Amino acid sequence: FSPADRWPTIDAFKAELIALGGTFRLRAAAMTDVGRVREHNEDAVLAVDYTRESLVDPAQSHLYVVADGMGGAEAGEIAAAIAVQTIRSYIESRLESARGEVTNGAELLTAALEEANSRIIEYVASHPESRGMGSTGVCALVAPPDAAVAWVGDSRGYLMEGATLRQVTKDHSLVQRLIEIGQITAEEAHTHEHKNVITRSLGARQSGPAGAEAVSLKLKRGDKLMLCSDGLTAHVDDRQIHDILGRNPDPFDAARELIVAANAGGGTDNITVIVVYAS
Repeated sequence: FSPADRWPTIDAFKAELIALGGTFRLRAAAMTDVGRVREHNEDAVLAVDYTRESLVDPAQSHLYVVADGMGGAEAGEIAAAIAVQTIRSYIESRLESARGEVTNGAELLTAALEEANSRIIEYVASHPESRGMGSTGVCALVAPPDAAVAWVGDSRGYLMEGATLRQVTKDHSLVQRLIEIGQITAEEAHTHEHKNVITRSLGARQSGPAGAEAVSLKLKRGDKLMLCSDGLTAHVDDRQIHDILGRNPDPFDAARELIVAANAGGGTDNITVIVVYAS
């Protein structure tokens, strides 16, 4: 309804229509860093592309996973590794049976996270010394232009559309719950004494589901998707994320600068980030 939002000429409108019918390309960078305080990196990261070559019916899909493990005696590293491996195996088996087609990414990802939850519970049952271990998880499955993001815990997913950045996940954490019921503000959450307490995680219970959630998205050319562990968001706020994603035309440079910024802010935890650019 606003004239300022309309195409200035018929040629500009035509160019947009041609672009919409063209090839959709994704560029991604995945990085993880131990940070400045921890001795071990208990995060795990995965970025993998699936392509079905066909002149008649080609297909492409992309899986991205960030897992933030927790638990002593290197148990966190094991939990994160189990999460990533299980999610990958689950998605690959479903893609293979569906000949590479993704029909409901959100449903697939939540099921994959719940499968990872079961595998971690089974590991703890057979390794009592690892009791208390678990992992958060955030993952994205993209079959352009469709995308889905699913999560458990406080690892996050963000989408940048044009100049607008929004968090598409909602933390499963105590401070998020306090924000929702009005006891604290989002600003107060950053310094709250219980800011690291999460309310859901993979392997948190001896039985039952983890409570994974998911959202479905439609990507457009120029959109930027970011997944990260809380080691990033503990020190880099949304304004800085917006600035870094907006300034860097290459996802590798954006991912590297995000990790540098988290370390510059203190680096008190492991830092993992995946940046995906659609063009």
